[in-house]
Amino acid sequence: MPTYRTTVPSSLPPERAFDYMARFEHLTEWDPSATEARALDGDPAPGARYDVTVKFGKGEQRLQYVVREIDAPRRIQLFADAGRYTSTDTITVAPDGPGSAVTYDAVIELKGLMKLLSPVIASRFRAAGDAARDGMHRALNPV
Repeated sequence: MPTYRTTVPSSLPPERAFDYMARFEHLTEWDPSATEARALDGDPAPGARYDVTVKFGKGEQRLQYVVREIDAPRRIQLFADAGRYTSTDTITVAPDGPGSAVTYDAVIELKGLMKLLSPVIASRFRAAGDAARDGMHRALNPV
């Protein structure tokens, strides 16, 4: 099961960092693999939906993320079912000195024959995660 976990320091106070990350429509601002992200239901809340398009292989995949849990300004969990796999993304924000520490934890659960591709997908997922981590760092540390 491909997973990716990273913690990024932020100069933003926890409430601001959480508000930015919980609004998943900002995904395209920090994740280069996301080509489109749109909120369908307004503010982040349980059941809120986001249409997200990501680069997948040589093409693109459209996903609908749903907020499963939210404990503002500490934690939000989003879930998407793409048919051949599911993605569970958990964002946790904690105070860290004058700023905060933002942890992004993503888990992809492959289904059926896709499980055979787990090592290849895990490698690509790590590379995409590293690029997203760098984008998070830039977005969460404005000049």
